[in-house]
Amino acid sequence: TNTPAATQPAAGHVAVRQTLQFLDRDPLAGDTSNPDGWIATTSVAVGLRRDLSLTLDVPVEYAVPRGGGPDRDAGVGDLALTLKYRPVQIDLNPLDSIRLAVFGGVEIPSMDAGFSSESWDPFLGVVFTTIRGRHGFNQSLSWTFNTSHERRSNRAGDGPEDAFRHDTSYLYRLSPESYGPDTEAATYLTLELNGLHERNGDSEVLLGPGILY
Repeated sequence: TNTPAATQPAAGHVAVRQTLQFLDRDPLAGDTSNPDGWIATTSVAVGLRRDLSLTLDVPVEYAVPRGGGPDRDAGVGDLALTLKYRPVQIDLNPLDSIRLAVFGGVEIPSMDAGFSSESWDPFLGVVFTTIRGRHGFNQSLSWTFNTSHERRSNRAGDGPEDAFRHDTSYLYRLSPESYGPDTEAATYLTLELNGLHERNGDSEVLLGPGILY
């Protein structure tokens, strides 16, 4: 859900993904500048070549101040434009694969007051993916260069400092036990570890289970 993978649409194909996340501010922090809220992100990925893709992420944020007050607000957060290139793809059989991809791009300011950092922030990263039988594994490392010194938010990754991200995910295929000519879908259990560390020492690490269909 939150970890990149060294996969992408085939050349000439477009993949659209919609995610919805709820953020719960730490009630002990006493920080009213970071209300609870929802983030709905639309991702559009275009396969440029077999090993190259371009993705645009557009987040729409809906803030809900703690305490249920009347002040609610919605806006568009910073967009992200990502170019991903996969130099390594070793297919061991029709299903099992080892892949390595590098990616880079820029976070584009939406200029929506209260939701945009109003800075162009480039990022670079690498991701390793392997599929072996009923098991899958992804490991991603990336660095974001923050070009603004404005502190618009205390949420991880939104401060004025450069940020290092590490994302790990493990998947286990529950069904089918093996693929056949009539297989149309598969169900996986997932476990993710997502970490973000800003250069000023601020850190956030999330551990999350999930189901992928």
